[in-house]
Amino acid sequence: MGEPQGHSEAPYLLVADTGALKAEVARGASDLPAALADGSARLFVAQHVLDEMERELSEPALTRWRTRYRPHTTVVSVPDVWGEDSPPTARLAAALAPCHELTSTTTEQEDRKPVRVTSLVPAVLVIALTQAASRALGRLPKWAQALLALTGMAGIYWWRHNRPAEAHAETPGTWQADDIAPRPQRTLSEQIARLLATSDEPMTATDMAKRVDLPGPARQKGNTIRTELRQRAAFHEVSRGRWRLGTPAGDDG
Repeated sequence: MGEPQGHSEAPYLLVADTGALKAEVARGASDLPAALADGSARLFVAQHVLDEMERELSEPALTRWRTRYRPHTTVVSVPDVWGEDSPPTARLAAALAPCHELTSTTTEQEDRKPVRVTSLVPAVLVIALTQAASRALGRLPKWAQALLALTGMAGIYWWRHNRPAEAHAETPGTWQADDIAPRPQRTLSEQIARLLATSDEPMTATDMAKRVDLPGPARQKGNTIRTELRQRAAFHEVSRGRWRLGTPAGDDG
């Protein structure tokens, strides 16, 4: 078979550690799950992240994680030879770079819960106008005053549910991530990891040999790549001679 077909646009590779991913799932307000579901973004985590998410999340975040994030997450056993002497998530990001590392910036900003003046002014205005009208029409029967008050409350309700989208939308609505630049020198297994992370389907060593920076004739390059694939727990042979990076988190346990 030939080389796998890629996206018309390169997928958005996202790496996450436990803290940032827990914060994202707890918020439950970004469009990341939709991007994961349609394949425009791909989420990769080290094995310990999956374990900690399952152990540390509580409801309703745990259900949200299992239904909206985990089915679209790839778990990787990160080799010590990737990256420099750093935690697994940082080594994984180094291998997949250029990529992006999820941060918890949006959650920290959201926790401060800034007051959105645009949503308060109309409500205050309606109340003030209603009170002024009540004073001016104080001679009306009690039932008429009550009806006027209800009209004012209905105006507030209408504004809250029909105001312009830009005033009504939660802020922010997208996830936050830091750009991770590639290192000047990459090991062969890092090159393979990056190649498989961006591929739409498992690849053969022959396919990879055409696309990695490795000296030697094609047959020799293919054999070297096969040896590397079999040595690293990060790579999995899904069918004879065809490999992928990591395993789908939904297949675990």
